[in-house]
Amino acid sequence: MLYYALKTLDDLYDGSFDVRVYYTFPDFKNYKHLNEFSIYDKFNNIFNLIESSYDQEYKIETNPNGINTPWMSKWYNLEDVLLQDYDKIFLIDSDIIFCKNPSYIFDTYSDDKIYGLHEWNDAATKICPKLKPINSGGLIIPKKFHKNKKNFYSKVVKERKRLNSIAKNLLNKKSISENEYYNFTFFNEQYCGQNIL
Repeated sequence: MLYYALKTLDDLYDGSFDVRVYYTFPDFKNYKHLNEFSIYDKFNNIFNLIESSYDQEYKIETNPNGINTPWMSKWYNLEDVLLQDYDKIFLIDSDIIFCKNPSYIFDTYSDDKIYGLHEWNDAATKICPKLKPINSGGLIIPKKFHKNKKNFYSKVVKERKRLNSIAKNLLNKKSISENEYYNFTFFNEQYCGQNIL
């Protein structure tokens, strides 16, 4: 999906904002999409393709309900983006296709709150009733919300452990099912990162 995200963005890109793409795949520079297109060669001179140190600093857990899973790299890399001191950050996943230049987003949304797509489920409400529902696959983060940029990722990990602990206690009390527990601890990377922003 990353190839199509960058290809469709490249067709519309006007240079009015920075694009930072973090990758942890060790052989990314040599990877050929469909055995033909080098994403790195094609887009490195247009966008900032940055090798993340996430997989070097943390042992990436293969257990999808672990703490430092592959999906947590988003929050690890966001710490670096926050340190760049942008006025507004549009954080998106790589499974997107652009149909319009996204530059309008930076002027459309106010600086009063973090904007995102809302998703929630009943188990998440039981585990963390005070949290706001959010899907971290698309966030607009104004500068005033960059306050926790120092040690951001370690705070996210601490929050994930806290949420996992709450979920485990509810599971032990049989307030949630085992399936709800595993679903929540898998998806809570979205909730724990949003809570720290």
